[in-house]
Amino acid sequence: MRELLFKNCISADKKRTELLLTEHLERKRFTLDIEKKTIHAIKSVLAFTHPGDLHNFLKEFKEDHFAPQIFMIKKFNSDKREKKILCKIVGDQVVVLRNFIIILKTTQYVKKIISDNSKKATLLA
Repeated sequence: MRELLFKNCISADKKRTELLLTEHLERKRFTLDIEKKTIHAIKSVLAFTHPGDLHNFLKEFKEDHFAPQIFMIKKFNSDKREKKILCKIVGDQVVVLRNFIIILKTTQYVKKIISDNSKKATLLA
């Protein structure tokens, strides 16, 4: 049996969006639960009148900001015969629209839980 759930939440001021996907899959030997969440929040909107200023800003922004941060945790519970994998990516995105720059704070989160339903203590990855 497989169940999917989608949610799309937008804040009242339209500056924050949250997308959520959950999936539940049951098989004879294991159960798989996956949760994926993406959050976008507008940090700032900048307007430029001269294309050279826009280009210079993007160059400085690229030098000042680091690559996205990635956090990963893997847990194994032998009593419950369960394996959890958590991954979170946090970073900034830049959207250029005509003479506007929109700076977004982006967070992506994935949680995967694998539970063993069989009598033996074997887990599938």
